[in-house]
Amino acid sequence: MASRHSDLLSEHYLFHRMPRGLLEQIVNKKGLYLLACRHNMKMPLTFFPGSEKEDEEVASRVAFPCLVKPSVSYLFTKKFRKKLFVAHDEKELYEELRLAREAGIEIMVQELVPGFDDKMYVLDVFIDREGRATHTMTAQKIRQFPANFGSSTLTHQLPVPELYDQGVSFLQRIGYRGYGEIEFKRHAETGEFYMIEVNARMSSLNPLFDACGLEYPYIIYRDLIGDPLPPLHLDRHLNYAFYHFYEDYFAVRQYRRAQQLSWKEIIKPFLAHKKKYAVWALDDPLPTLYFWKVVFARLWGKFVSKWRKKAFSL
Repeated sequence: MASRHSDLLSEHYLFHRMPRGLLEQIVNKKGLYLLACRHNMKMPLTFFPGSEKEDEEVASRVAFPCLVKPSVSYLFTKKFRKKLFVAHDEKELYEELRLAREAGIEIMVQELVPGFDDKMYVLDVFIDREGRATHTMTAQKIRQFPANFGSSTLTHQLPVPELYDQGVSFLQRIGYRGYGEIEFKRHAETGEFYMIEVNARMSSLNPLFDACGLEYPYIIYRDLIGDPLPPLHLDRHLNYAFYHFYEDYFAVRQYRRAQQLSWKEIIKPFLAHKKKYAVWALDDPLPTLYFWKVVFARLWGKFVSKWRKKAFSL
C-alpha cells in the first residue's frame, strides 16, 4: 500500500524511495524469482505449476525432497500454520499442490538446497539515497524454529565476504534503497550460495545489530535527514550471537526428537558466544514482562479450553 502511494506520501514523509513496483516484486516469491533470473542472481530451481498437467511435468523434473511454497507467505501461514510443505515423493507433491489450490493460494515448487540449518546465512545492508551500500554485516544461523524451516533462535555474527559481493550488487542493480536483509543457503556439497528470500522490513536480529554497532533504524533516520553516519562494513568477528531463549527451547526439542543434534552440538555454540537476547535487557525489562504475560495468557487459554472440553464430555 505504501509503495503504491509513494508519490503522495513523499509530500509529507521522509522515506527511501524505490522504483515503482519493486517492493511488490520482492515480497512476492514468484516476483523475486523472476527478478533474480533477470539479474543473474543464483536461486534454487523453481517451478510455477498452474494445472494438473503442469504438476506432472514438474514432478518429472524436480529432485526430491522438494519444497512447496506460497508466493505470498502470510496467506499460507494463516491457512496451514506453517511456512511451507516438504514433498518427499510425487504422491506427497500432488497432494500438497491440491491442498494449496483448494485454499486458493498461489504456490511454487522449489528444489531443496542440501545442508543443515547452520548453512543458512543472512546479509543485512543499508543502501543510502544515492545507491551506496554504507553499512553491512553478515551472520550465520545456528538454530531456528520451527527446526529446518523457521526463524532464527540462535544466530551469530560472522563475516562472509562472498555474501557482500553477491547480495549488495544484486540490491544495487534492482534499485533497492534503505535497509534490507537477504537470506542465503550454502550448498553443503558445492559451497555455492543460493538466495532464498529478501526481507524488506526490519529484522528480529536488531539486538545483535546493536551490539555490533549497527543501529539500522538510526542509520536510516540520519540518512533521511541529510546527516548520514560514517560507513561501517563489519569485516571482523565480534563473537556476538542473537538468542531467543523461549523459541530456542522448542527448537532444541524438535532437533532432539528428530535426532539432528546431540547435546554437545546444542550446548557448545550456546556457551561459545556473547549472547544478545531477543526480549531481555537489564536496563529495559518491560518488554520481557509483557512477553511472559502474553505467553502465560496463551497457556492459560489452552488450559481452560481443554478443561471445558473435558468437562462437557463427562
